[in-house]
Amino acid sequence: MTKLQQINSFLSIVCIIYLLPFKYKCIADMSCPRQWKFLSIQMRTCVKPFFLLKSWHGARKLCQDAGGDIVGISDFDKFNHVYDKLTKLQGNTFWIGVKYFQSAYREITGSKKVHPSNLFLRKPDIPTKTGCVAIGWTLYYKMEVLQCNQANSFLCEISPVCANNTYGTNCNEKCSRYCAGANNQCDKINGSCTFGCLDGYQGVLCDKVCKSRTYGKKCSKRCSSHCYGKKKSCGHINGWCVHGCMDGYQGKRCDTVCANNAEIVVILFV
Repeated sequence: MTKLQQINSFLSIVCIIYLLPFKYKCIADMSCPRQWKFLSIQMRTCVKPFFLLKSWHGARKLCQDAGGDIVGISDFDKFNHVYDKLTKLQGNTFWIGVKYFQSAYREITGSKKVHPSNLFLRKPDIPTKTGCVAIGWTLYYKMEVLQCNQANSFLCEISPVCANNTYGTNCNEKCSRYCAGANNQCDKINGSCTFGCLDGYQGVLCDKVCKSRTYGKKCSKRCSSHCYGKKKSCGHINGWCVHGCMDGYQGKRCDTVCANNAEIVVILFV
């Protein structure tokens, strides 16, 4: 077992013992893209600060181009973790995924209100106009409603990817051991094998053996017609005849004519 696998195993045990009873989701089988960091061990989201100065809409577009979105904050717990991250970056103002319009703080889409008591460590100033929300630094970080076209840094979030040959919503599904290639790699969302199936297997998840009388890569080869038995069965991986060969044939795939038969054929033609 590699050092990384040992660490992940330890984190999985910690998660099961200490976090799952409190309904947190484990992230030991997940990883963030390069230069992105987990927001916290409990939250399945990766964040990255960008110091480019962009409008709120420009910032969101860059986050989406990176495969994520501008960081959304819908509850106090998440805000608290974001606040802790930004405290280490004093002196910058960061756009977040909240807007203020129609006399209410709202999530990115604008359809759901966000109650201020769920967001703020310190009581925010009462906004006097419509705008986009940023976390700004004075002597401490606080929420600010600014004009959306103002240029600021921003914080993006992206979903982590499953690690250690796992896939699915909670990374609780294992890639098939019959996926071809090193480490049995598969798609992190639907589990389809990245490099196809090992010989003898088929299906999107490579979890089905070849159908009767077929074998090999992509199940594209047929069992020899000289395999003994009514079904002419052969191994789904290597094509070896299950019940041996019919009279006059030999070899594991029964594809070689017996030597005596070959001599008789020669004599007949002489």
